[in-house]
Amino acid sequence: MTDDTAQSATRAAAELERGRTIAGLARTNRALRMLSSSNLALSRIADEDTLLQEICRIAVDEGGHRLALVSFAEHDDAKTWRESARAGVDPSVVRLEKTTWSADSPIGRGPGGIAVRTGQPRVIRDILSDPAASAWREEATRCGYRSVVAVPLKSKDLTFAVLVIYSIEADAFDAEEVAILNELAGNLAFAIMTLRERKRVDAECHTQQIAEIAAQSKYAFLTQTSHELRTPLNAIVGFTQVLQRDKALTERHGRALKMIQESGLHLLALINDILDLACIDAAKLQLFPHDVDLAAFLRLVGDIIRVKADEKSVLFAYHGDSDLPGTVRADEKRLRQVLLNLLSNAVTFTDAGQVTLRVMRLATLAVGSVARLRFEIEDQGIGMSGAQVAEVRRCEGGTGVGLALSRQLLRLMGGDIEVHSRAGEGCVFAFEIELPVSRAPVGDLPTGTAPQEAANDDGTGVS
Repeated sequence: MTDDTAQSATRAAAELERGRTIAGLARTNRALRMLSSSNLALSRIADEDTLLQEICRIAVDEGGHRLALVSFAEHDDAKTWRESARAGVDPSVVRLEKTTWSADSPIGRGPGGIAVRTGQPRVIRDILSDPAASAWREEATRCGYRSVVAVPLKSKDLTFAVLVIYSIEADAFDAEEVAILNELAGNLAFAIMTLRERKRVDAECHTQQIAEIAAQSKYAFLTQTSHELRTPLNAIVGFTQVLQRDKALTERHGRALKMIQESGLHLLALINDILDLACIDAAKLQLFPHDVDLAAFLRLVGDIIRVKADEKSVLFAYHGDSDLPGTVRADEKRLRQVLLNLLSNAVTFTDAGQVTLRVMRLATLAVGSVARLRFEIEDQGIGMSGAQVAEVRRCEGGTGVGLALSRQLLRLMGGDIEVHSRAGEGCVFAFEIELPVSRAPVGDLPTGTAPQEAANDDGTGVS
């Protein structure tokens, strides 16, 4: 073999391995996306049948699989199946309730029956060749299924149901994805037991007591799973950063890695927001005010959002009254979280133009008194129709997790979100809060922010 031939073979092998790595990361990211969406469904859906149907839909629509179903394994003498929900192509195929999950039955010897009896996930990597699929191979292959995974739903070590997912690809479920699906099934089992307990309590307890139990259950569930969610996501984000340093990386693979990394970071932020909402619902989130240098705080917020704006070639401008207080007592972390949520949304929905942050003083300030400040975030994005604005104003939780969390945090601070918009003319989100003043006004803008004429000072684009 010549040197050129050897080098070509080495490069080809490296490219193949890199492709496998990227494909594996994409598959894991897909499973984590399913897990994240499923956990959102678990936290907001209070009806068991609706929840199970939504989990099956997520597995098909967001997981990219062919068919998903949930069947309950009755622990009666006949060991019968009771199918509860399914979604996907040809929903009439592979009806588990036609038979028993007993090992004496051909279908009982399939992945679903094995998952019930062992309490462990079972994968058939190729339906065409695995003997365990012989009883329903003809029916499955007619619909194009090539591989299947069954994961158990357990309570106190007893498997009471299985989540079964079919794919059109052979060997579609690797070990890491099966582990994530097994975690999803565990979360689903916990949610089902919680919903059933809530129904039991509903017959005995007052409505307020039920709401408190629901909030505490959601908080306990999300707290329990947050670490398990963050750990694989951090690994994905970290691994993509390592791969992006590879000088031999092609532009196409670089774009794929960047997409995986951004998706992982987005899911991490979403997990944190959902956990904060659960803390608020369970009355476990507290504010910790301390002295905050207002100018330095606004400078940091501006620096962070300016990076995001620059990536979209969107201008960011800051306008603050000259007599803002120097130091205020506030929960810096939560106030920054609100501002960055609102500013990030403004940048996201602005394809061209400017996003502006205005901070105004609404009351005379003196050391030892309380300052009433107004924050306005204005964008020149797509705007909202009158109906959409009304929906945001009417909806207690807002229209997204970030907005819902911002509204809840502001209410803890004694404020609320206002929204003004017209379709095609941008939006203005605003809030007012009162903060104790620890140091008198300093009379200048944050360093590095030059005074500018405010955009749309005539109110254009605001209803």
